Amino acid sequence: MGEKEINYNDLSKGVKNFLQKRGIQSQYDLDLFVNPTIEKLALPGKDTLKIAESLYNSIRQGKKIFVWGDEDVDGITSTFLLYESLKKLNAKVEWHIPSRATEGYGLNKNGIDMIKERGGEVIVTVDCGITSFEEAEYSKSLGIELIITDHHEPRNTLPEAMIVNPKVNDVGYRYLAGVGVALKFFIGIVHIATGLNPVEVIKTMPDSIIFAMIGTITDRVPRLSENRILVVEGEKYLHKSKRPPFMVLAQKTTTDLEEGLRPLQAGREELTREFFLCNDEECARDIYEKLSLKSQEYLSMVEKVFEPIKKELLKGNYAVYVPDVANDYLGSCATRGRDITGMPVFVLTDSNDEVIGEGRGPDDFNLLTVLNEAKHLFISYGGHKPACGFRMKKKNVEEFLGIANRMLSEYKPSPKYDTQLEPAELNQQLINLLQLMEPFGRGNEEPVFLIKNAKMSLRDGKMYINGGEIPMGTLIPPPAPGVYDIFVQCNGNGCNLINWKSVEN
Repeated sequence: MGEKEINYNDLSKGVKNFLQKRGIQSQYDLDLFVNPTIEKLALPGKDTLKIAESLYNSIRQGKKIFVWGDEDVDGITSTFLLYESLKKLNAKVEWHIPSRATEGYGLNKNGIDMIKERGGEVIVTVDCGITSFEEAEYSKSLGIELIITDHHEPRNTLPEAMIVNPKVNDVGYRYLAGVGVALKFFIGIVHIATGLNPVEVIKTMPDSIIFAMIGTITDRVPRLSENRILVVEGEKYLHKSKRPPFMVLAQKTTTDLEEGLRPLQAGREELTREFFLCNDEECARDIYEKLSLKSQEYLSMVEKVFEPIKKELLKGNYAVYVPDVANDYLGSCATRGRDITGMPVFVLTDSNDEVIGEGRGPDDFNLLTVLNEAKHLFISYGGHKPACGFRMKKKNVEEFLGIANRMLSEYKPSPKYDTQLEPAELNQQLINLLQLMEPFGRGNEEPVFLIKNAKMSLRDGKMYINGGEIPMGTLIPPPAPGVYDIFVQCNGNGCNLINWKSVEN
């Protein structure tokens, strides 16, 4: 990265418009994006540092600390990152990851009681807690200090606790994953304790940025700003690590980082945790293979479970209740529904005497507007604009479906493209820029450009626009030479024609 220098002021109007939609509005922003080094990772702000100082004082006083996590990969990596890092500061610390199946998501009173019985004096949540109002009050009643580190959307009011959340205070980039919040918080703690800056912290404890990279990718947050630093730099540290689980991941991610990490998402029943705890390569390799097999079986089962949901979606019902879907498949079924329809989708199913639901939506639709409209129906709910979850009594299902389907029917998907370019803007300078913007992924997808009135011609067996310098690959049968409105998807290797419409009579 950073080998070819790009001057922001030299870029065309259309390319600048594309960059601005990715939060790049100046030469400084562009330099940060194309050269995302840990030197550009900022300290958290003064409010977060004040909370970091409070936890450091607890460490110095010898208080027993519990890191409370979640069982998805973001939650697991957040837990191990903070637990291992606090151990290096000689903290008396343990970790607890509750089972969603038996304890639910986030803080719960039974778990808090267990921590109290084991002498816990401080709870630090990671990747959860921002809507745990009753549990925060309960912790306080037991004399347990509570620090909530989370990245999920807050409500209008906040739990009674010290809170580290980029949507609330100054810990860092607004769309950090839970593990990114945990890393920035820990950097703040070490800075308070030793005066080290972020670069020095990460070089001293390199596993921390590897955990941060894994959780950031698997939680599918936008790979922009500080997240991009964590992904790019974390991958470099992964390939230098001598920790057995990381060595195995390095071997499995040489061609596709995201695909190599996918099996980790199949191990909520402790298997992924066991993988990260392996002390030798044989153990890590064996568990990774089990996770890979489980991931393949999971994807096959999703296809089977999705069939009755698909039938409802094809009827135009985008909030669907299917009583017998295993809880583990809800999110994947909602995601699949969104992907094949382009619409926001909610999938609900039974869970003991209650009903739980998951929602997934396009980036330009806020699922939380639906949940807020129906909040009187929920036992609990939370999440982000494009992904959310909730729990309710069975008697409230029909009313929720009515509200949700009415609101979802008003959403009209539109063709998704980043910006319109003039034919001349599709040039080698753009390809050079896109090379520097790799790797692409969630929040930094390969861009799609609309080019109107493009004159397509054939030269040396390849398609060109207006006699331009960039040949077009095709992901669809190419059109005959003529004038078209076209959509092209580009990366650092070139551009592919993905759709077209003739503009000639």
